[in-house]
Amino acid sequence: MIEIVYGAAEWQSIAPVGTLVLFAMGILLNEAFNGEKHDAQTPFWFSIAGLAAASAVSIYVWEDGSSAFGGVFTNDGVAMMTNLIACLAGGVSLAM
Repeated sequence: MIEIVYGAAEWQSIAPVGTLVLFAMGILLNEAFNGEKHDAQTPFWFSIAGLAAASAVSIYVWEDGSSAFGGVFTNDGVAMMTNLIACLAGGVSLAM
């Protein structure tokens, strides 16, 4: 049987995506339980904060060539730049 071990590299690899997912779940829960009918500002600013936090975490964990989950997930420059471009594109689409 294969032993599954989650170390610091695994948590570091999923940190940017995990941050964005946590913000998205928070926005959905806020809308489900506290959302006012015509309030568009609260989800907008939480979305911007989530994208900024994911970008900051991406910059913080930026390493050259670290891998996790047995080499399946890598934190190289291309992956981190893609994360930053995706967050920027999300911010631009929210601003439209």
